[in-house]
Amino acid sequence: MSLDVPDAARALGASPPAAEAADPFFVVGTDRSGTTLLRLMLNEHPRLHVPPESGFVSGLMDALPVGAPLSPAQLRLAGEIVAGHWRWKDWEVSEEVLKEALADASGGDLAAVVDRVFRIGTRQRGKQRWGDKTPIYVEEIDRLHRLFPRAKFLHLIRDGRDVGLSLRALGWRGRTVLDVARYWSRSVEAALAAGRPLGPGLYCELRYEDLVLDTEETLRRACAFLGEAFDGRMLRFHESAPREIAAWERPIHAKLVRPPAPSDVGRWRREMSRTAVALFEAVAGPTLEAAGYAPHFRRSAPLQRGAVRAAVAAAGGLRRAGLMPDWRGIAGRRRGARGGAEDSRAGRPFMWRWEVGAARADLDRHASAWNALAHSRSSSLFSDAAWIRAFADAFLPRERIFLHVLAGGGRAAAVLPLRKAGRLLPSWSVLANHHTPGPPFAVDEGAPEVYGRILDHLLGSARVADFGALPSGGAPCRRLIAAARERRLLCALKGASAEAVVDLGGGWARLRGALPPSLRKNAEAGERKLTALGALAFDVVERPRDLHRVLEECFHLETLGWKGRTGTPIRSSPAALRFYTDLAHAAAAQSRLALYTLRLGPRLVAFEYCLRAQGRIALLKISYDPEFARHSPGHVLRCRILQRESERGEIAVYSMGPESPWKVRWATRIEPMARLRVYGPGLVSTAAFAAGPGLRTLLGRSALLRALARRRREAREARRRDRKGR
Repeated sequence: MSLDVPDAARALGASPPAAEAADPFFVVGTDRSGTTLLRLMLNEHPRLHVPPESGFVSGLMDALPVGAPLSPAQLRLAGEIVAGHWRWKDWEVSEEVLKEALADASGGDLAAVVDRVFRIGTRQRGKQRWGDKTPIYVEEIDRLHRLFPRAKFLHLIRDGRDVGLSLRALGWRGRTVLDVARYWSRSVEAALAAGRPLGPGLYCELRYEDLVLDTEETLRRACAFLGEAFDGRMLRFHESAPREIAAWERPIHAKLVRPPAPSDVGRWRREMSRTAVALFEAVAGPTLEAAGYAPHFRRSAPLQRGAVRAAVAAAGGLRRAGLMPDWRGIAGRRRGARGGAEDSRAGRPFMWRWEVGAARADLDRHASAWNALAHSRSSSLFSDAAWIRAFADAFLPRERIFLHVLAGGGRAAAVLPLRKAGRLLPSWSVLANHHTPGPPFAVDEGAPEVYGRILDHLLGSARVADFGALPSGGAPCRRLIAAARERRLLCALKGASAEAVVDLGGGWARLRGALPPSLRKNAEAGERKLTALGALAFDVVERPRDLHRVLEECFHLETLGWKGRTGTPIRSSPAALRFYTDLAHAAAAQSRLALYTLRLGPRLVAFEYCLRAQGRIALLKISYDPEFARHSPGHVLRCRILQRESERGEIAVYSMGPESPWKVRWATRIEPMARLRVYGPGLVSTAAFAAGPGLRTLLGRSALLRALARRRREAREARRRDRKGR
């Protein structure tokens, strides 16, 4: 049932007591381990409310700081992440109600924001405490504990062999016994490793088998752990199950409309072949024992089990070497040729389909859905149709561009503009050069499973996927690496120039106080001296009107400084000039341009060419008039920019691009970047990895070679400084 805004205001009421707000609970477990059953039972408790799965909490933790007050821009970003997640529709809460819930959270931290979101339903139902049941959080216990230090975790564990049967029936988490065994083992081990150190006060393990066979006693134990009294209505969960489960999920959870039955336990003994059991235990046997389940072959055939594990390892090596068919990849390509398959894992009642276009017209044809994704559900400012079109027309006018679009349900989930190169080693690579500060592709960050689909798709037609420079701690890089490891693919992660970042949250007074005193005094003194010379005017060009004239002034100013002396200004390269001109006009038309200028009378003395959207500013180009260098016009302009944007509260992050000594002085943090390449299965791909990144890793361990490389870098830096000095 959806709420209107007045109802939301009444439902929210005053802020909850601190003890309640800090004491949520999380039900975690692998897919098909019974977490939905436990959620329905807990939901019948008169004090507890566990809404449908969230999923967006991971996205919030990826994008926003934990434990620090959030700025208005960060609060807006939080609302966009929540409302943009595909699971949000299951909550039947409108975006207006969400905005109302977050309206009072100004100055609060991320935990307070998450609490406000969950309390929409809690207050509506007249309950006092909320919980969350989202299976993917089984590997997020560490981060959730940092977000809510007093949160309790109910870890529901089910025999992995029964989980495997259920997953394979639905086509989730892979197509083979080995795939689901790896998933179950990895997830359970991650939860055990993160949960058990928290102690019995914050972490409790329950067995699915106990919940089915001894329901009341197990629920009493769960209630005691949560500090709640047991309520008999929890045993009648099945009566309300049809209205508590979203319509599209009911076929998946058909058994939940009846009480648990003993036949739901130990199905693997009746339905799983001995070979399948042996294969599962070869991969997950140690995890079964750690979770308290006895492997079937432990006593009867220990040698057989060891032989199976060796065979599994050998088969994996042969497949990676290209000497054995990769039936999973073949099946995936066949499904792709038929137009895709239903995404039952993600629960969407539509078909995911890849579409690949190789004509420039495809960039325009997909622009609407592409921009809708890039401007709302992707964090990169360099991934929309305007950026790619300007880049391709300027730097790759004759090169063939392949646009890969993953779409379903009337929207795009991933858009990747790529180049294909190489004959012996065919590879897909992103459209990027030194003018590209971040990821030039758009992915729905609220749907982590999309990253695995990207690898399956790209490596079905190439041996290498090169994703360019990514923030090494960001969601795209982490999720691509996780998807590659799940598929046993080799990854090469090479360090790139780190990014200097200024966090604008907390207002200008806090930010000004955080600047180095010498930098702050220099900027303030420079502004006084410039003001003494004439009228000093700060302006922001955001609209197309007069843009061409101002761009001409900016590009001319750049030729007067050191770039003009070294022959590297924008005007020296027809391609760069076209790119920055076309990009400025396209971004201005979308209200995503911010061209900051500082004038002394009518004369332009400094500028910063930036993109501004989605709570971020990305600095692309800067320059100042060298005639006024002693008055630091660039510092004066940057202080004006930081003051304006931090006071307006719409921008949370000001990204200055690749770090340099002067940028580090302004930055509040340095964000590491790394170039990511993923190698496909097969002998050629493995050999390419061994001859490239693998060999560099081995050589990098040599002290002599490290010293030679260091001297080479120092000599290169010295030559660069000499050129600038001349």
